[in-house]
Amino acid sequence: MNRKTIFTLLLGGLLAVPAGATDRIEFAEEDGTVRTADILSVSKESLEEFRGLGRISGRRKTLRIPSRRIVKLTRGSSEAVNQWSKRLAKARAMIANNQLVTKGTNIGADEILKNMTYSTEKGTPGQEKSERVLPWHQMYALYHLIQVRYLVGKDGDASSLDRGLQEIDQFMKRTDSKSKSIKWKVPFKEAFAEKKIHAWGSTWLKPHVMLLKARILRAKGDKSAATAAYEETVKLVKDKKLSPMVLAAARTEQAEMAAEGKSDMDAEKEYRNAGIWMQGESRRQVDAFGKELLGRAGNRALLHGADLLLASAEKGGGVSVKVPMARYKELRDIGGAKDAALYMGAQTGYGICLVKDEQGEKAYHALLEVAVRGYEYPDHVQRALFYLGKAAPIYAKDLDRSGANGDFVRKAGERWWADLRDRFPGSPWAEKAKTD
Repeated sequence: MNRKTIFTLLLGGLLAVPAGATDRIEFAEEDGTVRTADILSVSKESLEEFRGLGRISGRRKTLRIPSRRIVKLTRGSSEAVNQWSKRLAKARAMIANNQLVTKGTNIGADEILKNMTYSTEKGTPGQEKSERVLPWHQMYALYHLIQVRYLVGKDGDASSLDRGLQEIDQFMKRTDSKSKSIKWKVPFKEAFAEKKIHAWGSTWLKPHVMLLKARILRAKGDKSAATAAYEETVKLVKDKKLSPMVLAAARTEQAEMAAEGKSDMDAEKEYRNAGIWMQGESRRQVDAFGKELLGRAGNRALLHGADLLLASAEKGGGVSVKVPMARYKELRDIGGAKDAALYMGAQTGYGICLVKDEQGEKAYHALLEVAVRGYEYPDHVQRALFYLGKAAPIYAKDLDRSGANGDFVRKAGERWWADLRDRFPGSPWAEKAKTD
C-alpha cells in the first residue's frame, strides 16, 4: 500500500498552518492511502462530511470525503482573486513564521484574523461577488485566531488563553446555531459592541476546536476542567465516528497531563493505560485508516511507558533493568512486526537495557541493527550510536576473557561515537559522546 507517514502528525500536526498557494485537502482513502487534492469549489463542509470539486494529478474529480478521513484542509489562497482568501493565507504564513501578535506597527496574525472574523465589509464596488467576505472566511479566521491564542498563551500569556476560551465559546455558538446570524459582543475600537454576526452551521472543525479548548485549559493549569474537555472531545469523536487523529491526540495528551509530577513508575501506568485504550479503540474503527492510526498511537504510548520503566531502573527506583528489557522485547516482537517506528524504538531500548545488564555482545548487535537500518528514525539512531559506543568496550572485554582480541570492537565503538558527532553535531547524545 502506498501510504505517506501521517502518524507523526498526531500531536503537532493538528496545529499545522502552512501558507499554501492553493486551497487544498489532504485526506485518507478507506484503506489508509493518503492523497492530496487542490480544491476548486466547495458544496458542503459539515461535521460529518466534505463535498466539493477538486483536482488530483491534473484531473478534475468530485470529492466526497468523510470528515474522519481529513488529514489537513487548507482554505484561503495567496493566489485567489478574493482579498479575504489572500488575507487568510497571509495570516497562516505569519503563524508558520511565528509572527503571532501585533507589536506596535508590526501587524501580527492576530490582528488580521480578528479583523476578518468580525468584518462587515462588502468589498470593492463592482466586484462584490469576488471580493466580499464570506462566512467560511470568518469561520477559518476564528479557528486560526484560537490557535494563535493558544500558541501565545502556552508561553505564559494568561490573558491570551482567556481570550481563546471566549472565542471558542463564540465558535461553538456560531456553528451550533440554527439561524443565519447571532448577536454577540465583539471587539470594536478597544471596547465591545453588540453586533449581528454570521452563524455557520455544522463544521468538521468542531472536534479540533474542542481539542484546542482542552489544550488551553491545560495550559491554564486547570487539570480538572481540561480532563473534562478532553473527555467531551473523545465522546463526540467516538459517538459520531469522527477523526481518529483527534481521538489519538486527545487520549495521548490526557495521559501526558495525568503523568505530570508523578514518579516514573506511576507515569508509566498512565501511558500504558492510554496505549491499551487506543489499541482497543483501533479495533473498533470503521476503516483501515483509523485502525492503523490509533494502533500506532497506542504503540507510541506503550513505547514511552517502556522508556519510563528504563528511566526508573537507571535512577535505582527499585526496578530491575530486566523489567523494561522484557517490555521492549514484547513491543518489538509483537507490535513491531507491522510498525517499523515501534520496532526501531523498542530495539533501541532493548539494546540499551542489554548494555545496562553488561551483555555486551547482544547489546552491540541489537543496537547495530538500528544504526544501520533506522535511517528514517534519527532520534532512535542517535541513541543507538551513543550506546553502541558504550556496548563496544563491554563486548571487547568479553572477547579478551575468551582468549580473542577485542581491540577491533573497541575501535569500532570509537568510530560509532565519531559517526554520532559528525552526523548529529547538535544532538545531546553527541555532546555526551564528547565527555563520557
